[in-house]
Amino acid sequence: MQKEIFFETIIIGGGPSGSACGIELLKKNKNCCIIDKAIFPREKVCGGLLPEKTIKLLAEIMSDKTLTDINQAIKIDTSRSIGFYLNYKLMASSHTETTFTICDRKVLDNYLLDYYKEHGGKTYEGTFIEKIDFKNKKIYTKDKKIFSYQYLVAADGVNSYVRKALNKKQLKKVFFIEYDIHKKDFKYKNELSFYDQNGKQLGWIFPKGDFYNVGLGFAKKEKSAVEITEKFLKELGVKNINNYQRKGALLPNTTIVKPTDKHGVLFVGDAGSFSEPLTGEGIYQALYSGKMAALSIINNKNVLKEYIRSTKTLRQSKKIMGIAQFFIVKLDKHAVNRLKKRPHTITRMVDGHIGKRSLKYTSIFAFIKSYKNYSK
Repeated sequence: MQKEIFFETIIIGGGPSGSACGIELLKKNKNCCIIDKAIFPREKVCGGLLPEKTIKLLAEIMSDKTLTDINQAIKIDTSRSIGFYLNYKLMASSHTETTFTICDRKVLDNYLLDYYKEHGGKTYEGTFIEKIDFKNKKIYTKDKKIFSYQYLVAADGVNSYVRKALNKKQLKKVFFIEYDIHKKDFKYKNELSFYDQNGKQLGWIFPKGDFYNVGLGFAKKEKSAVEITEKFLKELGVKNINNYQRKGALLPNTTIVKPTDKHGVLFVGDAGSFSEPLTGEGIYQALYSGKMAALSIINNKNVLKEYIRSTKTLRQSKKIMGIAQFFIVKLDKHAVNRLKKRPHTITRMVDGHIGKRSLKYTSIFAFIKSYKNYSK
């Protein structure tokens, strides 16, 4: 009989949410491991935009690293200017108080996982799960290992294996297509740009060293998504599109789900559907939920209830940004009128919520509602 390998906490997935959870557990000498089907460093499709609040959260989690250390390790580019477009027409442009860092997710994820390993964390990379016995708290892998655990953290993304194994309803998803275009084939300015395409797609351009990360997000399945994205790039002036690799990925949509399960599973990051609508931001939410899962386990007092309480702010934020998506994207005319006459107000939103997370939810809701009412 194969000997069981016991860990108090097993984390499925070694991305930002899983690594953050593991790092926090190690601070209190908790017995844990991370299991991931990939071998790191691995490719990860993502724009890699990190607001100041995310860099600061990384420094809290990696507590012996300074903000300078982290930026030196992961930064490819930065920007403090932002532009908003409707069907290629500039509606508003301004500088922000927030410095946005652009990273490569392959580098960021590996940096976090290496930090976890350097501090004594155990990993099983390239390990595929065959079965999870939630009742007896055992995990069986395809290479014939048997793990047992007290706590299970699902950090395995929007297509969570754990969620499927529990027969839980799958998350509704949005998807996006992106390219990294070399600057020799795309003349642009070094600012963050967001494009509302008739309220149907949301596009973006992020400076990324010698490249621009350019993409288009779709709220629902589109048979012609590739053609629509290529047309979007051509309209922007991108040359030699066929020379670049097209990449795609999924994100949870506006659906808010309970981040725990009766079997004691804690869902973090995209597996918990924490990424925000409208912006697609998910790295901060992944780090925060991973940290809160760990702290709930460390406190060891009604872990499920504590985790639900500690992640309430993320679900509130997702709800508010879902409302924003309706008012700002679906009600284009109102949003355009507001942007034309008060462009500075959107910058305040970018700095206050996306950049620094310093606004109260009542202020955010009032700001969003004003878009609906600003019709003159």
